[in-house]
Amino acid sequence: MSANYPRIVSTPDTCWGEPRLNGSRLTVIAVVGRFVAGESMDGICADYDISEAQFLACVRAVCQAAWTPQGLRAPVHAAMEKAAIAATEKP
Repeated sequence: MSANYPRIVSTPDTCWGEPRLNGSRLTVIAVVGRFVAGESMDGICADYDISEAQFLACVRAVCQAAWTPQGLRAPVHAAMEKAAIAATEKP
């Protein structure tokens, strides 16, 4: 995707060019979609066998892609807030 997100890649011949975790076919939207739907970060990481850093890279990539001159789109803003809260609540 960019040098800012080395964990996220996009190639036209894999997953129809959708952004995905490097080295896998797990798309960013699959990870973030479950989170926005209300699943916990820990549950998603366990189901997909990904690290918290990989999870957060997906959330950051979606937030970057959703930025508009007026600010973040509402659903993405909510997901970003939820991720920030979840990250700070970890022991």
